[in-house]
Amino acid sequence: MVGVYKVLAAFRDPRWLASFEACGEKTVVVGVATHGDLRDVVAAAEAAGLPVRVVCDAGRTEVEPGAMTVVGIVGPVQAVDQVTGHLRTL
Repeated sequence: MVGVYKVLAAFRDPRWLASFEACGEKTVVVGVATHGDLRDVVAAAEAAGLPVRVVCDAGRTEVEPGAMTVVGIVGPVQAVDQVTGHLRTL
């Protein structure tokens, strides 16, 4: 969440951060089947103009170093749902 906050703090419209804070920093966790699916979600969010924070693994466990493992996408519910609405919640 710290990474998402930093992305919002630097985002082009400061009202997005204020809205995120005012709404209680809502977080919804969804899953994808493959790294390719995760890359597709990132691309779709970026194409929609949404703030995106990609987290890559440090490789200290069984995950390959540098592997994309988490993505934070922030925005109005309708806009985020356009990108992630087809994914299953975890």
